[in-house]
Amino acid sequence: MKRKYLVYSVRIFAVVFVIIGMIGVFGEKKYQSVLNNPQGIVVYDKKIYCGIPYEEKINVFDFNGELINVIKVKANGGMFRLKEANGNLLVATVRNEKLYTFNSNGDLIKEENNEKSYDEMGEVNKYKFVDKQNNIYKIKYSMIFPIIQRITPNGQKTTLVSIPLRKWIFIYPIPSWLFCFLGMLLLSPNVADLWRKYKDNESQQ
Repeated sequence: MKRKYLVYSVRIFAVVFVIIGMIGVFGEKKYQSVLNNPQGIVVYDKKIYCGIPYEEKINVFDFNGELINVIKVKANGGMFRLKEANGNLLVATVRNEKLYTFNSNGDLIKEENNEKSYDEMGEVNKYKFVDKQNNIYKIKYSMIFPIIQRITPNGQKTTLVSIPLRKWIFIYPIPSWLFCFLGMLLLSPNVADLWRKYKDNESQQ
């Protein structure tokens, strides 16, 4: 009887995992995270500009971690680099070879064709930015559970932006596919057989 309940419990958890994963996969636009595999960070004018290449956008946060603006970037699904210059935000894309200039409010000031802009911007650190006061802003754990952290010159660490767990489970692609994979694995006949063999061996000892 205990084995029966155990198998049922495993299957229930498996179905829940698959449902959560499918919500993230098929409803990704609705459940997209503010930190969906972030790459690229610039901080100026008391704002944090964080690149989300997968969604072709730059999310703008205040120092309280609140999302205050979203800047759309036409990058044809490719990578882009961020850089601050003269109080403006420069965005260089690799696929459509564009150089965009935005003001601090996120308004597009200039768009130009420039096939060399991505390379000319240099190998900027996608996960770290140092401001004029030598504060370090880091994107950590970008693929799984991303956060944006500030480290002051005296070593004090503060998490500025993070994701609530209730939203993290729906992030696409990593957590969503992970939940789908775990759910399908637990539902597979082989896993059920392993559970049965384990319990049989346990009862014989």
